[in-house]
Amino acid sequence: STVLMENAGRAMAAEMEPLYSKKVVVFSGGGNNGGDGLVAARLAVSKNAFSVKVYMPKGASLTHDTAEMKKRFVEYGGTVDEISEIDACVIKECSNADIIVDALFGTGLSREPAGLYARMVDAINGSKAKIFSADLPSGVFTDSGRVSEHTVKADKTITFTLAKPAHFLMPSAEYCGKVAVRPIGIPGEAYINEQTAFESVDEDFLFKTIKKRSLDTHKGSYGKVLLICGSEIYTGAPYFAAEASLRTGSGLIYLCVPEKIHPILASKCSEAIVVPVSGNKEGEISAAAYKEISGYIEKCDAMLIGPGLGRSADTQEFILETVMRANIPAVLDADGINAFCGHIDLLGKRGAPTVLTPHAGEFTRLSGLFANTENASGFAVKNGVTVLLKGHRTIVADRTGKVRINTTGNPGMAKGGSGDVLSGIIVSLIGQGLSAPDAAAAGAYIHGKAGNIAANRYGEYSMTPTDIKNSICEVLKKFNSREW
Repeated sequence: STVLMENAGRAMAAEMEPLYSKKVVVFSGGGNNGGDGLVAARLAVSKNAFSVKVYMPKGASLTHDTAEMKKRFVEYGGTVDEISEIDACVIKECSNADIIVDALFGTGLSREPAGLYARMVDAINGSKAKIFSADLPSGVFTDSGRVSEHTVKADKTITFTLAKPAHFLMPSAEYCGKVAVRPIGIPGEAYINEQTAFESVDEDFLFKTIKKRSLDTHKGSYGKVLLICGSEIYTGAPYFAAEASLRTGSGLIYLCVPEKIHPILASKCSEAIVVPVSGNKEGEISAAAYKEISGYIEKCDAMLIGPGLGRSADTQEFILETVMRANIPAVLDADGINAFCGHIDLLGKRGAPTVLTPHAGEFTRLSGLFANTENASGFAVKNGVTVLLKGHRTIVADRTGKVRINTTGNPGMAKGGSGDVLSGIIVSLIGQGLSAPDAAAAGAYIHGKAGNIAANRYGEYSMTPTDIKNSICEVLKKFNSREW
């Protein structure tokens, strides 16, 4: 463990070395995170940094390894100032510093910083220095992304071996600055097969999940999906969902829309089978439409219900009946989710997998809970569903308690129609045989990556959902079955 701490401190020092001609102030706690900071301080001295000042809370209980690193630092000629208050001298040192190392808490935080520790955090944040945090900014809770009232706002966070959930989740991700993951000597075989509650969704995940197409196949090999979307005032939602399903590889797409908008969608969606069904006076699908749709449910492998459907009582009744009677995997988006407000108990009674794709407001309206990772995971476990909670870092929580954190996407995707593209991608992947959690996670990655391609091409302000769905092909072309 002492060797690992030495390596962690060296990793910290390597990130700071270009600035070693400057003044360095280190705040170290008594835990192992503090030991990392002491190693970085010793190496700063060895590299002839202009000035290195180390502060520790007076009377702090030191771990064995941190005590050893304090001893080595002092033997090397360094001085540790044990303080009981943030006085004018400490404030002056912070004001004159070029680098501040935050090594107070790291991943071990169990309660919010208070007293002297809170004032240390405030002194760090009050400086104009570049702030480097060891493992995590002090004040951040590792697994939830929650931040304390007093939390260090780092310019760069150096974390060790693997990234932590808080580096991705909001709001903690905003406090981490740039994140560098550095090895400290733990061999991969020690953790590569560990079952953890969190997993990042990146290109490696996509390559594990999506398979290349076999040469000897036909349209039936890639899923038949049913999309139930749209109303008189929302004609874009069914179009985006159908186009996204097509771009993601569905073999056959049935798009059911109210009869009043059938001509619009039939002319726009030439590759989907557009089915007109009974509508009501609001221009939405009526409850009577279930009998017309039931035959399509029986022949399909997965269904999407909700985008643009509307909230009339008639339509909400139709959604509840259709979802509860359909014995195929279902993706619920937008009004498909809203229909279950007040009827959460029904979700666990479905005989097939269910994916919900709420944004924060929809999740709170459905569950009555604040939209965060912990609540989304608890909701998924309790109700036996997969929850894809949209956000800066979209998370996918499944019924087993597993949480996947997506790593793609950008603010330019915050436009009406983008969510319809996402739901179309997910239902396509389920129809092609992926499990509900894998499809939701892979769908979030594909959607975000396509969004990044669109942003690079058109800019975040000008990109559109059309640009996103047209960029899906660039994400998936790596899975071509042969090279020409």
